[in-house]
Amino acid sequence: MVEHHGHLVGDRWPVLTPEEAWRRRREQYVAWLTDETGFILIAEGDGADRHGVGSALLEGCRAELRRRGVGYWSIGVVEANTRAIELYERLGFQPFVRSMLAPIDESS
Repeated sequence: MVEHHGHLVGDRWPVLTPEEAWRRRREQYVAWLTDETGFILIAEGDGADRHGVGSALLEGCRAELRRRGVGYWSIGVVEANTRAIELYERLGFQPFVRSMLAPIDESS
């Protein structure tokens, strides 16, 4: 996913290397799975036709959250990832909080 984000934003915004992103996130993933607050959904396929995989994973996530009694869920998305935004909106997500980014050395 990190590589996909890098492709979307190019050199305009900083994106971690896949190794650095994994180093930072791995500890949190292990904690979630160890304390049993997290879960993993896996999609399998031949890689030739990805149509519907994202929707299926999100619907599986929705079902598990509903089973756990969760009333709302949120998702983060890179602003340039318009295809993902369209998918999330089709599934009922709406903007709630907007994160903005600016380089420190750029004057306003």
